[in-house]
Amino acid sequence: MAVEDFTTWTEDDADEILTITAAKVALLGTPVRWDGISKSISETKITGDFVHRSEVTITTLDNRVAYEIEKLKQSEGEMEIILIARASTAPSFSISLASEEAGDDTDTLTATGQKYYITMQRVGTTTTATIRTGSHDGEIVDALTITDSDVYEFDEIVCPATHPG
Repeated sequence: MAVEDFTTWTEDDADEILTITAAKVALLGTPVRWDGISKSISETKITGDFVHRSEVTITTLDNRVAYEIEKLKQSEGEMEIILIARASTAPSFSISLASEEAGDDTDTLTATGQKYYITMQRVGTTTTATIRTGSHDGEIVDALTITDSDVYEFDEIVCPATHPG
């Protein structure tokens, strides 16, 4: 599986807290405004099943900020699937997989500083985020699942992003 080249994505970094290399995006700091990177995929669209893999290490959390690990959006429409982390009681954080239609599946993870390997997969109308340690084949820490009523098309990917709130 090819590694995404994030240097080709559109950057919106008003707070100058993103460090972007070809294979990695680091968020360093607390945003005052929305900060993140995005990529329009309107030519190809995500129309069916998919598998996306992320590696996430959260070193510090601010309870005034939401950390979007990945968001799939429709540019025309309101449907989106989002995987998001928020501060909880230190050293824990909550992680949610959500869509407007299906609601969310949320759990609490511990150990800020731990690298988590996340596989987000959609099969039919069901999207699952499997969270592991060690590797993408490592020990399963959690699995979050949502089910929508339809297989929605997405034409924009946003990851990662932060916003106050």
